[in-house]
Amino acid sequence: MEGVKSFNYSLSISTLSSYFVCFRCLIGTVLLLCPISMAMHWFYVHLLIVS
Repeated sequence: MEGVKSFNYSLSISTLSSYFVCFRCLIGTVLLLCPISMAMHWFYVHLLIVS
C-alpha cells in the first residue's frame, strides 16, 4: 500500500508541476501579446488621427 501511496503522491506532484508550467507559458504568452496588441492599437489610432 505504501508504494501506491507514494506513486499517487509523485503523480499528483508531476501533474501540479505540469499545470504550473502551462500556467507560466500562458502568462508569458499574455505578457508578450499584450504589449504587441497595445502597440498595434496605438499604431492604428495614430494612423486614423494622421489620415
